[in-house]
Amino acid sequence: MKLVILGGTGLIGSYLSKNLVKKGYQITVLSRWKEGTEGSIKYVRWNPETIGGWLEVLANQDGIVNLVGESIMGYWSNAKKIAIYQSRVGITQKIVKALEKLEDKRPNFLIQASAVGIYGDRGEELLTENSHSGTDFLANLAKEWEKAGMTATNYGIRVVIIRTGIVLAKDGGFIANLLPITKIVRKVPVIGKGSNFIPWIDIEDEIRAIEFLISNRDMDGIFNLSAPNPVTVSELSKLIAKTITGKERIFHIPSSIVKLILGDLGKAILASQRVIPKRLLEAGFAFKYPTCESSITHLLT
Repeated sequence: MKLVILGGTGLIGSYLSKNLVKKGYQITVLSRWKEGTEGSIKYVRWNPETIGGWLEVLANQDGIVNLVGESIMGYWSNAKKIAIYQSRVGITQKIVKALEKLEDKRPNFLIQASAVGIYGDRGEELLTENSHSGTDFLANLAKEWEKAGMTATNYGIRVVIIRTGIVLAKDGGFIANLLPITKIVRKVPVIGKGSNFIPWIDIEDEIRAIEFLISNRDMDGIFNLSAPNPVTVSELSKLIAKTITGKERIFHIPSSIVKLILGDLGKAILASQRVIPKRLLEAGFAFKYPTCESSITHLLT
């Protein structure tokens, strides 16, 4: 199977491309920075702001995986919000426009990234793919992002929207950011009270779920990519601390300070999203790491 991965040099994309190559997929990665061949992966430079030479790269492919999106970390100035929006909604619109131009050379499917941020701050409410969306910046962003991707269905393309949670991996993301300070102070920092739910997923299960959705041609629409057992930030942090230091040692950073320093991003970090992957489970997908304990143990020991 021939696939093009956009955003293939990020945490999820790099794991996905390497995993799929091992299973016999022909992978081309569109990248702003890399070019050439690395192992069995072909990298092609592209400018996502305009539809140019990369259009032909998409032609006659079996599918496309779009994971493009600028990091949301950092203070959300107006310029930062615009960059976050354009890197998701704007680029996805460009990709779909390119697919329209391909006509009889279009791929069969599009795996389109989204995020659990679409649900907003929901406390202890159990959230599935059928739950209504929130109204904050990230929720509105995700709605527009998904809308842009779903437009590809107008051209006979199977579209799968993956609402990904917090990805747990040793060499990137949430855990990688915690490890340096934890190893120094022997405690894990917790923002606020830590009672907010965090929709997490192990990197291996993230990749396995995406491949599952690629392989099953009858799968389309929205899927939550998060583990079936969401936990609170405090619970996750204590588990990480115990695994690293042998004790459940954490320290709290007052939410007021976080909101003051990070503004709207601080509010987003403190949001509670108790998400479950209802549609994945109903489709028969089996998580390798369904609990936080199993994930953290294999990642940090």
